[in-house]
Amino acid sequence: SHLDLRSPHMAESLQLSQFKAALGIAIEARRTDLLSKTVQLAPANQRAGLLVYCEQSLSTFLHNRAFRGQLLRALIKLYSGLPNPDFVAMCQCMIALEDPKAVAELLSQFAEEGKDGTLMAFQIAFDLSQSCTQQFLNRVVAESMSEQLKSILSGKATIDLNLQFLIKNNKTDMLVLKSMKDAVRNTMGHTATVI
Repeated sequence: SHLDLRSPHMAESLQLSQFKAALGIAIEARRTDLLSKTVQLAPANQRAGLLVYCEQSLSTFLHNRAFRGQLLRALIKLYSGLPNPDFVAMCQCMIALEDPKAVAELLSQFAEEGKDGTLMAFQIAFDLSQSCTQQFLNRVVAESMSEQLKSILSGKATIDLNLQFLIKNNKTDMLVLKSMKDAVRNTMGHTATVI
């Protein structure tokens, strides 16, 4: 596993602009340095897609936790170096690393950056509340952050918004429902369908 950029397979893949093949070689060789170099050599408009490809390749390395961790840390660094960093993907890598502190720091950093940063923090928090375990979210919340972010991550904000939506869009004719309830109270059947 002493592959480098001079390796015939690696050189050929890069020369032919077959960056996914080069990434595969780097991953198989367990060389995060080659992975980083390959992504940096790729055209800027292809880098985000290559990082997604690397993330999808992680399932192959579930048995090697140490390399998987190295790869995730390399991906976080590469995602942050993109012209338009994919912060949601960075958070997914942090989740896979089981690093709630890093997630909390990223959210807090955004929340301090003004309106746009706060909105980004809220969006990421809503995404996380839908995709993470409650145990992980509780560990993120345990790190100090704003009450609004805590509300989103705990699921309270989502429940409140769903309830608000249901109440606002309720088209039930309450008078008809009340009449049906009163009419059925005297009989045993169909109570469950009215209640």
